Amino acid sequence: MKMDSRLIRQILFVTGVFFVLFMLAASVDRLTISWRGVAASTAIGLLMGFVLWKYKEAVEEQTAVLAQRNTLLEEQISAQENAARILRHIAEGTAQATGSDFFMLLTRHMASALDVDYVLVGQVMGEKRDAIRTLSFWEKSGHASNFVYDLEGTPCGMVVGQELCYYPERVSELFPEDVSLTAMQVACYMGIPIFDANGQALGLMAVLHSRPLSEEYVPIAQSMLRIFAARAGVEMERQRHAAELEMRVEARTQELAAANEQLQELDLLKSKFVSDVSHEFRTPIATLKLYLDLLANNDPEKLARYRQVMQAQVDRLERLIEDILDLSQMEAESLNISFMPVDLNDIAEQVALTLRPQALENGLELTFDPDPALPTVLGQTDRLAQVVTNLVANAINYTPSGQVGVKTYREDDGRIAYLQVRDTGVGINPEEQPCLFNRFFRGERTRRLDKPGTGLGLAIVKEIVERHSGWVEVESEIDKGSTFLVCLPVVKDGRAAAIN
Repeated sequence: MKMDSRLIRQILFVTGVFFVLFMLAASVDRLTISWRGVAASTAIGLLMGFVLWKYKEAVEEQTAVLAQRNTLLEEQISAQENAARILRHIAEGTAQATGSDFFMLLTRHMASALDVDYVLVGQVMGEKRDAIRTLSFWEKSGHASNFVYDLEGTPCGMVVGQELCYYPERVSELFPEDVSLTAMQVACYMGIPIFDANGQALGLMAVLHSRPLSEEYVPIAQSMLRIFAARAGVEMERQRHAAELEMRVEARTQELAAANEQLQELDLLKSKFVSDVSHEFRTPIATLKLYLDLLANNDPEKLARYRQVMQAQVDRLERLIEDILDLSQMEAESLNISFMPVDLNDIAEQVALTLRPQALENGLELTFDPDPALPTVLGQTDRLAQVVTNLVANAINYTPSGQVGVKTYREDDGRIAYLQVRDTGVGINPEEQPCLFNRFFRGERTRRLDKPGTGLGLAIVKEIVERHSGWVEVESEIDKGSTFLVCLPVVKDGRAAAIN
């Protein structure tokens, strides 16, 4: 250890003074040798005492300097250790886990790093975005249950969508409406908003403590909140996108499942259609083969009868083929349908005129009662004419006596145009009515009447009407007759009127 220059100068000065005194004492004749020795010994003793005293002062001064430096070094080491601890909490709190575990780690590491009582991270909820649902809540020594927190009159309400807010003390007095602050004995509050990549408010993160934060911890707390809030925003946005993706996948899965089910139903319908068509073709073909064999017998008396039966079977095959082609053509047209305003009265009148001779031949009266003020409907004239023809032809075929009436009218508000076909025929069994519009369906009574038919006429009617945004209703009583009602939306402002 070195003594400073001031101490050295003091020692040299004192040594010089005693040396001068010693020399003066030696030059005095009346002093004896013993007195000179005493004087020299005294001077040397005084010199050594002074040197030791000064040396002690120097040692004490240097010891105090060393102690101060040691204290400063210990503070620096403690600060570095604290900084390392905080960095470790930041790394562990932001780099590990996802989902709900992530927010629990976030609050735990924040509370440990800052040694605070409460830490919460929450997500904005509600149509008015006036409440927070906590994703994780740290309470003193562990995680507590999550809760919903109304923002009005609270410090959190000053944070969401705004900026970092810091209330160093008496926060419960500043927000007296927030009774939870008083219940938790919170004095200090610091919160920061959480945003997504587009700047939309997602929630907030806040620390609450029963005492004011130390001054050195305030900038640390602010920095940690900014880091944790940025990471929380990324995680919230990730979870939101994951939830949206899961919903889209679920919706798409349901769509695919529905499409697959529909394809299976269509496949079954196709198989049934092929089976039904094969069955319908088999009967007339078998009849034709039988009568061809009979023709080979060359019986002139029965030849006319054979020709009549064969002609009827050929006509049946022709009608069946035409109906099947109609269904196939409608399925092709469904991809490119063009509707025009058409007059339902004109269509019904033309069909009535065409089929009136057939009705008269069967001894029936065919009437037509139009509504003069009937609005036009959007549709295809040929297809709607086919609807009226099938309904009126069926009525004529299955009405032994009486009349067939065709009528048009509309409802009170004028949004729907009605076409009614009423007969006094054989009627339809109630249990058969739900199957009436199925392809190839023919009721038991109609089969017994041995009337020509393919079982496709009403299926075609239903198909056409539904493609015109309408529907068909039927009422029937055995031996009293049937009433078929076609309902079509009228033209309003250049398009079909909206109907329920």
